[in-house]
Amino acid sequence: MMPDFITDKSKIAKYTYADVEEIFLDNYEDVLKKYIAGGKPSDDTTKNYYGRIRKFLSWCKDNDFKPLRVQEQHIILYRDFLVQENQKAVTISAKLTAIRKFYHLAQKFHIISENPAEDVKAPRDPDAALVNIPYLTAGKLEYLFHSIPSDTEKELRDKVIIAFMAIEGLRTVEIHRMNE
Repeated sequence: MMPDFITDKSKIAKYTYADVEEIFLDNYEDVLKKYIAGGKPSDDTTKNYYGRIRKFLSWCKDNDFKPLRVQEQHIILYRDFLVQENQKAVTISAKLTAIRKFYHLAQKFHIISENPAEDVKAPRDPDAALVNIPYLTAGKLEYLFHSIPSDTEKELRDKVIIAFMAIEGLRTVEIHRMNE
């Protein structure tokens, strides 16, 4: 259940700061859903955000940091911790995005005045510039389309899926979600 100060900020005055912190930490998941992916996050998105935030909150607890009282340098320490765990830059970026959203909500509901994660970015991926993204030339794509039969509904469906992936850049997870 959402606390009343989330829907009416004038009611925050009846709580102590410690109460507000505890209530927010106990209920942020209910509120977060409304602020990610335009208010309609997929189950995967929700699960990923919750998991990333929970891991950060656990790290705070392990290091005796109060999550709603951390500053930018604490977030940098967490980023450094992720780097030391040999996590990829893209994973660190996703985790920091979730943490930024967590603090954005705390700021939005006047629990904190500044978002400590706002300016903390993931390290650059040194291999990112070296990645050679393979792609099909127009001729190879045309050859692929002609090689896929389209006599049955299933074959036609497969051809359309390949077209979406090749022309629109859809990923397999996005194709999979079309069935939901």
